[in-house]
Amino acid sequence: MSEAPDGLRVDERRLAAILAADVAGYSRLMGRNEEETVRELEAHQAVILPLIARHGGSIINIAGDGIVAQFPSAVRAVECAVAIQKIMAERNFEIPAERRMLLRIGVNLGDIIHDGTRTYGDGINVAARLEPLAEPGGICISSTVRDAIFGKLGLPLRDIGEKSLKNIARPVHIYQIQAPGTRARRDWLGSGLRQYRRLAPALGLAVLLIAIAGVGAWRFWPRETLMPDYTPVIAVLPFAGADDDAGLERLGPSFAREVASVLSTFPLLRVVSASDLPPQKLASPKQVARELGANYALGGDLLRAGNKTRVRAQLTDAASGETVWSDSYEFEGEDQVSIQEKTATTIYGEIAGIGGKVRKIEEAAAWRKPESALTDYDYYLRSQTYFMRFTPDDNVRSRKLAEEGLARFPNSPLLKIRLAWTYMSEADTYGPFENCRETAETAYKLGREAEEAKNKSRFLIYQSRKLMSHAYAWHGEDLDRSVQEAEAAVEMSPYDAELRGGLAFYVANAGKLDEAIEWASWTVAHDSQKNLFAKGNLAWAHYLAGRNDEALKAIKGGEAFSLSILTVIYVRLGRLDEARAAAAEWLKTGPHSILTESCLPMREPLKRMYLDDLRKAGVPERSEWASP
Repeated sequence: MSEAPDGLRVDERRLAAILAADVAGYSRLMGRNEEETVRELEAHQAVILPLIARHGGSIINIAGDGIVAQFPSAVRAVECAVAIQKIMAERNFEIPAERRMLLRIGVNLGDIIHDGTRTYGDGINVAARLEPLAEPGGICISSTVRDAIFGKLGLPLRDIGEKSLKNIARPVHIYQIQAPGTRARRDWLGSGLRQYRRLAPALGLAVLLIAIAGVGAWRFWPRETLMPDYTPVIAVLPFAGADDDAGLERLGPSFAREVASVLSTFPLLRVVSASDLPPQKLASPKQVARELGANYALGGDLLRAGNKTRVRAQLTDAASGETVWSDSYEFEGEDQVSIQEKTATTIYGEIAGIGGKVRKIEEAAAWRKPESALTDYDYYLRSQTYFMRFTPDDNVRSRKLAEEGLARFPNSPLLKIRLAWTYMSEADTYGPFENCRETAETAYKLGREAEEAKNKSRFLIYQSRKLMSHAYAWHGEDLDRSVQEAEAAVEMSPYDAELRGGLAFYVANAGKLDEAIEWASWTVAHDSQKNLFAKGNLAWAHYLAGRNDEALKAIKGGEAFSLSILTVIYVRLGRLDEARAAAAEWLKTGPHSILTESCLPMREPLKRMYLDDLRKAGVPERSEWASP
């Protein structure tokens, strides 16, 4: 293995997002009452440390009132910083101003180095210098973090320009985040009473009554709260080397980092690394998961024989200690980097994603709960169970469950998104039907309501973008906005085959055919869940691009789920008898017609070509079926 200039192994240097936090005025608090301050600091840390783990972070150092943590992405680090300041605002709400602990937080994205005993580097140094520049209760980030989170979290930023930081060679461009929080009641009351003392002699009883009414109203004024985030957490352990192979032992942490990095891109999971735990603590995956505040632990081992390498992986439930998933992968004659990448993406496909093992476990848990204990997330999962069966009847059942959930949780953006999907699927999966505009508009309105919710988690932002990439296409055929949302969703979850495959349809309809073919091809190659519509969407993109031989090859094995696409491919290839036979089978599945297909959002002249090809196959202008 090659050596870095400082004598450390090259693979021990990596990019990470660093969060540095400490208490403003901690010395003053200690001087006032040392015992009380230490007790309150420990109580705050007992809340903050699990919060860091839930956001996929791991602790680098805790010294007195200071915490330094690393995260796999800038988005996770900033989300965690905002969550910490929110919860600290809530915890300080009833505490007098002179006793409050207000955190200052700095976040940076940069290189760090781990030499086996400690973690250090410029990434940490810059974060530590940013932290004192934050206001008490505030957050400062570097320009590298700002670039990484741009357009993803919707947080208000204030540009405070470049500043020279102590012991940092180059100036750093800095931004402040104005994290929405709760203003402390005692601050407001104190300033209000001081104002009243000055004004009372002049204004008399009227002002007193107004002030009392104002204070009373303020007490019951609704305060901004963070949306619940039910995202499950996975702790990734180093992969062990079997048979005392020293080379494989060194690869173990590297495998874990690659798997954690890929898994962390899925917005419906949070990932925390266990690589920094001492070896004696790694023996029990269940204990590792519990210590890191995770729901699951993912680990495995490596075995090498000649030029063959076998990777085994298993997922452990933290609550029961039960192995809930396992698999093994064999490679021959491939290099370490290729093996790591293929292992990580394969594990992602099997346990992450909308149809992955973790989601199925979560759904099963939601069905075991009593009705009285259900949360909006449980209703979401129950509805999702039916939705993923991909039949019109199950779509109706899915809608009913989402509606039941909204009756109990009327302000839940998650359930509005879930309900919207049932309408959108009626339009673009099982239809379109003659009521397609009305159905799609219902989905759009629900999606917009969810989109406008405040304090959304990364999970909700992702779900919103995925839905709205469909909804904007149907709403006034805003295909440009549809593609923007699709690309933003894929950027958030780049390894999600189901996502790319589904959105490839809309990217193709917008005329971006090369991008659509690339997305759909990647899906077919990487889809562990074998989505029934993936091949059809790839064939669709080839058809619109005029690559009809490739389209027929792509649809092979998925013809039954994409009969309309098979029909027009046959027309383009001049095989009209087969086109008419495929169209006849398709027309048996629902009230399809030229009128209903004209609903599809699609650029011209692509739409005209598609409708003309359907006519050549004998598809009627209007269906004799009744609309649903």
